Amino acid sequence: MKLWRGSKIGLAIISVGLFPLLVLGIWRATLNTVPVSKPVSLTVGKLRQPFTVNFSGSYTIRIEAERKLPHETLQCFLGIRDYVPEGQCKNIAPALNITWTLTQDGQTIKTGSSATAVGGAYTNNTVANQFGWFDGKRGDNYVLEIDILKDGSALSIANPKLKVGVDESVYEGFMFMDMLVFAWAILGCLVGGLVLMGSVLSARRKQDSLSKS
Repeated sequence: MKLWRGSKIGLAIISVGLFPLLVLGIWRATLNTVPVSKPVSLTVGKLRQPFTVNFSGSYTIRIEAERKLPHETLQCFLGIRDYVPEGQCKNIAPALNITWTLTQDGQTIKTGSSATAVGGAYTNNTVANQFGWFDGKRGDNYVLEIDILKDGSALSIANPKLKVGVDESVYEGFMFMDMLVFAWAILGCLVGGLVLMGSVLSARRKQDSLSKS
């Protein structure tokens, strides 16, 4: 079937609109925003976790627990001190007591401990002590070494996990980029569709006029 010039232009506009959406989908499929997510027993000892990041941006390091204990108890056990009323943890000692070191190519780039961390991260299903931050670069290899100084078995019922992942602010950037790409795709499909429809209607009118003559 022969395509009229207007039809080709319409299809080209639709393709230009959809191409960034395709590229975004492929990029997202290859992106790993949480390079580490593994259960930890929190028994006294050392934990060594190597990992690689494939996205350049800000990352957080946290111990995350499921909400299988009362919210206040989880906060106290995890040693979270933001959004915790003064005196709430007076009779509940932290079950999480760790120090940590992050290295890259044998060079120490970050150190810290759960005792000095104040940040908490909350979802409908989990509470986490967000005790570390670092700027990761795509393709770089890191080693996280954790020294568990105190038995944290009180948290075992909440299935604690060690998680390293991009900061929530990065996801806000993703959402903005998604909106731009989807808006561009919708605009391309609308404009291309109108051009394509106009070309088809014009071709039909020409065919009708030729058949009548």
